[in-house]
Amino acid sequence: GGRSRLFRMATHLPHSRDMTDNLAPAAPETLTPRLLELPCHLPLRHGLQRGLELIHRAVARQPGVLSVPAPAVEITGNDPEALGIAIRVWCDDSAARTTRVDLRTALEGAFQRHHLDISFD
Repeated sequence: GGRSRLFRMATHLPHSRDMTDNLAPAAPETLTPRLLELPCHLPLRHGLQRGLELIHRAVARQPGVLSVPAPAVEITGNDPEALGIAIRVWCDDSAARTTRVDLRTALEGAFQRHHLDISFD
C-alpha cells in the first residue's frame, strides 16, 4: 500500500552516491563514532519527495557527518497531516554537539528558503 511506498522512498534516498561524496570519510581508528538522531515531522501537504530532497542536500553539506555508516532517514510515524521521521547520521563523538546544531540549523534554513515547514521533536 501507500505506506510501504513511502518507506522505500525515505530509506533509499539517503544512500545515493552524491549524498556521501561530500561527507567526511569513514571514521579513522582515532575517532569515536556517535549516532545522532533528529526526530522531526514533515507536513504531507508539501509532498514527501521535496522534503526528502531538502534533507538529503542539508545532510550532504555537513562536514561533520561521516559517510560510513551512511546517513539514513527512517519513518517513525504517520498521521493524516504529517510524516514522522528520524534523520540518523554518524559523526565523531567530540563533534556531536556542533554537528547536531549545524545540521538542525541547515535543515531549518533549507526548509525556510523553500517556504516549507519542518518541525523537530
